[in-house]
Parts: sequence; structure tokens; C-alpha cells
Amino acid sequence: MYQKIDLYNFLLYGDQSGNVLLNENDLINIPVYQKRVTISGEVKRPGIYEMLEGENMEKLISFAAGFTAKAYTASIKVQQITDKQRRIKDIPKQEFNAYNPQNGDEFTVGSILEKFENNVSISGAVYRPGQYELTSGLTVGSLIRKADGVKGDVFLDRGLIQRTNDDQTKETIAFNLKGILNGSEKDILLKNEDIINIASIFDFKDQQSVSIGGEVRKPGSFQYNDSLKFSDILFQAGGFTEAGSAYHIEIARRVNKDNFSPVSDNVIAEVFDISGDRDLSVKADYFKLKPFDVITVRKKPGFFIQKTISVVGEVLYPGPYTIQSKTDRVSDLLKRSGGTTPAAYMEGISLIRKNNTSSVLGIQKIDVAKNYQRSISDTSSSAIEDIINPVTRISINMKEVIQNPGSKEDLVLEEGDILDVPKNDMLVKISGEVYLPTKVGFMENFKLKEYLNRAGGVTDNARRSRVYVIQANGQIEKTKPGLFGLFRSYPGVFAGSEIVVPKRREKARVTGTEIIGSASILLSMAGVIIAILNSLK
Repeated sequence: MYQKIDLYNFLLYGDQSGNVLLNENDLINIPVYQKRVTISGEVKRPGIYEMLEGENMEKLISFAAGFTAKAYTASIKVQQITDKQRRIKDIPKQEFNAYNPQNGDEFTVGSILEKFENNVSISGAVYRPGQYELTSGLTVGSLIRKADGVKGDVFLDRGLIQRTNDDQTKETIAFNLKGILNGSEKDILLKNEDIINIASIFDFKDQQSVSIGGEVRKPGSFQYNDSLKFSDILFQAGGFTEAGSAYHIEIARRVNKDNFSPVSDNVIAEVFDISGDRDLSVKADYFKLKPFDVITVRKKPGFFIQKTISVVGEVLYPGPYTIQSKTDRVSDLLKRSGGTTPAAYMEGISLIRKNNTSSVLGIQKIDVAKNYQRSISDTSSSAIEDIINPVTRISINMKEVIQNPGSKEDLVLEEGDILDVPKNDMLVKISGEVYLPTKVGFMENFKLKEYLNRAGGVTDNARRSRVYVIQANGQIEKTKPGLFGLFRSYPGVFAGSEIVVPKRREKARVTGTEIIGSASILLSMAGVIIAILNSLK
């Protein structure tokens, strides 16, 4: 038995009327298409479809599930294949039933134009700006009424219509808005795509503001109005901070000069020095502001925020302390902390101070240091690390501080300073180019060389003339050359010191090629000299 099945009805419409039950040894034959077309564009199911003889364009559109909402349905373009070349054909809507697609046809359904056939719009100082329907006889006045009328800030002397003519040229039509609204001027009939612009009086004014900064709770810029006074802007800024001074408030005013102004060309701002009222009462409304005034509220001369310092280590009362005066020194802090304990190592006391260099200045310093290192071929990073390091350890001569309070060694304290009083360390550290870097017990009468011997002596790469000692308080003492450079003066070593033996700088080795080149140059010079001497005989 032979059964024919239309798969399009099954796949596209779910029609199972031709769906038969398969049996053993059934043969399914899928024939080659005879006519196949393509449809794309604004259809719901674009693709490639097989068309049977007698099926028209309406059937193809049905296969594609119909048009989308934006489809241009007045006509469809089709690219046909002839015996020699391609050709294009427009099929109007009324011929969809009459046109039978041919094999290879490519149909394109376009989209509608992004253009309105009855649209006008209005913008600016009206209550309901936007697009409106262009009805028969619609005028400027009636459109404004559709937009619920003009706002109170409307500019009445002029309005504009932006019009696109039939030949796509642009035209601007000005009108007297006040005259159209009161009927003294002839109303203007609108056309499709007209754009009406109603201006506000504020469109022709600068965005005026005043600013306030300094010791107020909410500094910033605020909108200006003609009745704004100093106390009003102070109220909007949240009033004075605790540190704010109600006296010597500075108001800088913009100077507007013209060709006949008697103001000197050197003057760029007019400055007023006023006093305010901390209670923000209405009675203080005495200074009227002008656009772009800049107000600065300064800090009270006698106002200071408490600044904290610390002392750690071997003192009776370690911990944080508050600076009492601008002249507080190390000796004052040591006295307030109860003095040192018997375990304190006086020679190792140092002051740790935060670096207050700004980020911009720090970057500039790093650039300068890098440029200098580059110029002297220095590859070390110590100078850069000193700049980047957030703290600095300052060595202190406590013997001088105790004997002469107020001396140069008795440093004036700054906020964040930490006075470090270490415990007595009876060890000496030996590092660098020694055979056994180690720590050894401090011996009262030992010299530097004796400590080096305790570490096995220096290596062959040691640079003896540059040995230095880091004392417990951070101070560095270097080896000094003696008489005629024959004898060296080594620094003293104390409890808590560190002896550092640096590495000898490697010298560049001379290659055989360089030796041969140098010898050749010397022989050539000798030959020239001999030739000159012979010529003089």
C-alpha cells in the first residue's frame, strides 16, 4: 500500500491526519525538492521553504507564520533567477494570491518607515511636553492647550517652530507667544513633523550658585536666588562646626569689568570680611549675597584637636599620652611616663615618627631619587625605600637629653610619635661577609676586630674599609680612614649593636679580545711615534 504524507502540515500546523503506523519492512522515501524559495526580513519564521505547484505567496507567508508588527505589507520584494542573470520584482499586496513563487526566489519583507504621518511635538515651558496627534486644523495655540498650558516661568516674547518641508529642507518660524495666547496675533496652522519650542526665562540665565567651604558641616555649592543672604547659605550648610569661627568670615565676589570700569586690571575678586551669628537667627540676615560668591569660614585661632603620642618599652607607665603644648619634648614625655626602668637600655632609645609627605610630593621625591641614581649608575633601592617607608626611626642621644633638657637632641614631639625604650640587649649581631653570621655576647673591652674573629673572620669578598656598625638606637657609624690611609679607625661596639661587613664591588674582567685590542692600539701608537722621530732626523 502506498501512503503520501505532507510533512509541512505536520511540522508547521501539527496536522497528524497523514501520520500512519509503521510496520516491519516499510520503506520511507523522501523525494528531492522541485521548487524551493527563501523568505527573510519582517516575518515571524524566516527560512527556506519547499513550494508545490499551485501554491502562491499567501501560502509562503503562512509557512513563515505571518508578518511581524513592524512589517511593510504594501509590497514584497523578490529576487528571481532567469536563464542568464538575476532580476528584482516588487509584488504589491493585491497580487499576493496571484503570484506563484518560482524555484530560487528570494523574498524580502521590509519594515515600515520610522516616520509618523500625523505627528507634532512640543517642548520647553509647558506642563505636558511631548508628541501629539496632528488633527485637522491644529494650531500652535490649540497644541499648547492640549499640553495643559504654559508654566509660570515661560518666556512670552518669542517661540519657535522647527519645520521640515516636503523637499526635506528645514525652516524656522518665529512667533509671538504672548500675542497668540491673548489672541492679538494670528495663530499658526501646524504641519506634520512640526516641533514647537517654548522657552523658559531661566534658559537665558547662567546657572547661578554660591559656594561655602571651611569649617561648616556641609560645605558645597548651593543654588542662588535674588533674596539669598549669608545666614541662609550658612543654614543650608548645617551651620558652623565646633572649630568654626564666627569672625573674619571671607566672602570673595566675582568682579565684572567692562571697557569703562574704574576697577584696576589687577583686581580679580572683591573680598569682604564679615562676622556671623552662631545661632542662625533671622535677625542675622544682614549680608546679601550675589551670584558666584565664594564663602570661607575659618578655624578659631585657639582651637586645637588633641594630638596623641606614645611611649613603649621599659618605662614605668607605657602607653598613649596627649601632647600638652606645642613645645613638648622627649624629656617631658619621659618624665610623664615615670622614667625608665632598671632594665632599660638608654643607648638604644629611639623615636619612631610617621612620614607626613603628601602622595604628590612623595611621587616627586621618588622621581628625583630615581633620576639621580640613574645619573650616578646606582642600582640600589635604599633611597627609594626611605621615601616610600611610612615611618622613620630617629636615633636619640639620651645622655644629652637627660643632662640638657631642651637641647637640640631633646626633640619636639609631633602627633603619632612613638618613643621606643628597648630592654637592655647584651648581644652583638654580626652579619654580611663573615664566615659565620651570628650573635655573640657583649664584652666590655672587645674591639670590632675581636667580634669579627668570633664570627670566623671576614671572607675574601669582604670590603674591610666599608665596615659599619648600626647602634641600638638606629645610628650608623662607619669605618674612617686613618693617617695616610694606612690605619683605619673602626667604630665602637656596644650592647645591641650590629656589625655589618659589606661585599666587595665586583670588577669587570678583561677578556682576551680586549687585551689583544689594547695591545694593537699601543703598537700602532708606537709605530706612529717612531715614524715621527725618523722624519725629524
